[in-house]
Amino acid sequence: MEDSRKPIEIGTRRELFIDDFLIEEMRGGAMQRLQQPLPREAVLPLDQPWERGGYITVFKDGGLYRMYYMGLSLRDVADKTLPRCGDDDLIVCYAQSRDGISWERPSLGLFSFNGSRDNNIVWCGKGSHGFAPFIDTRPGCPPDQRYKAFGRSRIHDSQTNAKWRGLYLLTSADALHWSVLEGPRNFGAVLDRDVGHYDSQNVAFWDELHECYRLYFRWRRPVERQDLVGRDDGEGGRSRQPEIRDTATGVSDDLINWRDLRLLEYPGAPLQEMYTNQVAPYPRASHIYLGFPTRYTENRGPLTDWHRKMMLERPGRYFQSYTDGLLMSSRDGRTFHRWNEAFLRPGLPEESRWGYGECYQSWGMLETATDIPGAPNEYSVFVTEGRRHADHSVAKGSLVKCIRRHTLRLDGFVSVNAPWSGGELLTRPLVFTGERLLLNMSTSAAGSLRVELQDPEGRPLPGFALEDCPQYFGNNLERDIRWSDPARKLPEGRPVRLRFVLEDSDLFAMRFV
Repeated sequence: MEDSRKPIEIGTRRELFIDDFLIEEMRGGAMQRLQQPLPREAVLPLDQPWERGGYITVFKDGGLYRMYYMGLSLRDVADKTLPRCGDDDLIVCYAQSRDGISWERPSLGLFSFNGSRDNNIVWCGKGSHGFAPFIDTRPGCPPDQRYKAFGRSRIHDSQTNAKWRGLYLLTSADALHWSVLEGPRNFGAVLDRDVGHYDSQNVAFWDELHECYRLYFRWRRPVERQDLVGRDDGEGGRSRQPEIRDTATGVSDDLINWRDLRLLEYPGAPLQEMYTNQVAPYPRASHIYLGFPTRYTENRGPLTDWHRKMMLERPGRYFQSYTDGLLMSSRDGRTFHRWNEAFLRPGLPEESRWGYGECYQSWGMLETATDIPGAPNEYSVFVTEGRRHADHSVAKGSLVKCIRRHTLRLDGFVSVNAPWSGGELLTRPLVFTGERLLLNMSTSAAGSLRVELQDPEGRPLPGFALEDCPQYFGNNLERDIRWSDPARKLPEGRPVRLRFVLEDSDLFAMRFV
């Protein structure tokens, strides 16, 4: 167990209060509070015959924002001209934007759908299931392989009659024209059907901090519940082992040879089923990995009369099992603090936003402008809604299938919150570098926040006691905290504790500069 008395070296890095890493104690009414993103406009109506929506990947690429999202399964498409590999491959669609808010579907002309190339299909065939592109930032990466993606296909070996799942690695020079670099047999036994299902987004990226590639994919966690044997496995079959859906990770130096494969760990969290994981380093604090998994809750029963009617049309889990979005964070990429409360709840109306396959959050957050003049940027995440239900609507056009944008304050995932009656947060001992303390904070008009610097034993430092700090209030991403004597320098390089005293306020993040 880590010694809580050992000072934490934070230098000038931004620290979020998304976990208990810095927290020694909270007193009074202070507590960590999970925030939720706000639903905004529908950025793309999914009204083209090759679209369905689901797994979404977004990233900024220079002055362009790119989006990849799921289309129909090829097993539901009669067009035999589309490339196939296995019997459940997906159509992958593409959209782009100049601001991350207004999106367009370019006519790519890459694949013919029902005799026309006037569409935004960017890939289908080998590796199209769970296809999740990323920009490879590894030093020395060849320019013609700047963009990479992992995707799954379910293979039928005609010689042995075996069916198995495996990953393909695809590359591109321009993010639009893709080719297969490696297939599942080149991964050997490490990434074959005996390890993962891969039927979720297969997320990979170059980890600059640890100088390795990381991969996150859907695996199966063994459990001691025999009632799980024989249930719907989501792919037209039945489970043969007592197991639940979960996420695994591995690391690699070259994207071909993988090591240290393991299931993620969630200390203190109950067993719950996970689909997508959406793990990536947080852009404003790359030493913290954030994940936005989809939680699967099975067989709760139909919610509305419409759900009951649809169950008669399509028996099974689709109108009585439900998914929502969670939040988790990690300091090592393997052990995560996972919030049990939903980060993204299904919304209204219940007919279109409650069911299996809803609330899949995008891999990637985009920093976008707000519609409030003078306000700072915010984060945009993208979510498909009505992706299955609109196909079965009892009244045509009554349920809308779309990709909707949701927004969140920068660093605003979790706050340390205190009510009007007040509360305190005391940090563990830490060592910083810098001459100023900046806080991401928000108070009511009558609320306040003050800061005291202490030595490791809890004694206030001269000039930095609570009475030396004015009451700060307002709503600011980087509130500059000063004490009464401006000539007194902050004790950088020395172990200190920070004592925050809050009244009707939220503290999201801090950093020294």
